Amino acid sequence: MTAKRLDYIDVSKGILIICVVIAHVFRGDYLHNFIHVFHVPAFFVISGFLFNYSSSIDKKPGSFIMSRINGLLIPFLFFEVLAALWQFFFFDNPSSIFGYAYNTLTLHVNSSTNWFIITLFFAEILFYFAHRYLKNKYVISGLALVFFVAVSFAPNTIHLAVVLCRILLAYSFIVFGYYALPLLLKAKKAIILPVAAVITAVCPFINAGSGIDGVDFNSMILNNPILFFLGGIAGTVLVINISKFIATSKPLNFFGKNSIIVCGTQAELYITIQSLMGITDNYTSSILLRTIVLLATLLCCVGIIYLFSYCVPWFVGKKKLIKEKF
Repeated sequence: MTAKRLDYIDVSKGILIICVVIAHVFRGDYLHNFIHVFHVPAFFVISGFLFNYSSSIDKKPGSFIMSRINGLLIPFLFFEVLAALWQFFFFDNPSSIFGYAYNTLTLHVNSSTNWFIITLFFAEILFYFAHRYLKNKYVISGLALVFFVAVSFAPNTIHLAVVLCRILLAYSFIVFGYYALPLLLKAKKAIILPVAAVITAVCPFINAGSGIDGVDFNSMILNNPILFFLGGIAGTVLVINISKFIATSKPLNFFGKNSIIVCGTQAELYITIQSLMGITDNYTSSILLRTIVLLATLLCCVGIIYLFSYCVPWFVGKKKLIKEKF
């Protein structure tokens, strides 16, 4: 199978990674809770969907693992080192080198969004081996269901349990993306889009729980797991179908192709910008100030994407020096 890029998928990832930044800047309101319904699950669903268009699923185990090391593990470690250096020199974080190393090795992570990169790394490897050795789609899907049920009852107060549950839940979304998403995308848009829009819109209300931030994949706060899963799928379908109408958007395509770089750097960027602006609480600061922080963070991300793509492409999941175009 010959690998190829799908512009509308890159645009989808662009929308989603911008949503990640928005959700971090605009906390504690409907927009934040709305985005949390789908933005992380959608990345995992899309990862599974893309296995249908990639030759990587047919690689030998060693070759596949190496491709994931180059594409995800090395960027994860690179961004973790950058976050540690940034916090040490710019935020006067008193943690020792052993403290930073401990965060990375135990997956507490130094940068708050790097948990996603390492979770995707393990979940894709898990799916690859399930696909390669179980072979039967019903068995693979059944395993995803077992994982989903297990995660639904697992405690979210023990760190290692949370790390494992993230991986298992991510696997479930990847399986859905591989087998079921192609069918949903072929369904009649007049039916599937309104349904997806309604589910995504109401989930922040009916699955908000008691916390101010609603659901959270990172902390494994799912509230109602079934609603969490449905919201993630509905949001994914909605975003992908919207992306098909704007598949020629170069800025969104740019961010989508470089979503790993944005994921690994945006946390330190927006925190730094907030600090420089004197913002101490992004729950209560004005919409104008938070909008400025958002735009400044995205602008800085553009510069960092160019810098890393030109200078250290191998550390950010790229095989060679790439001349990016915004």
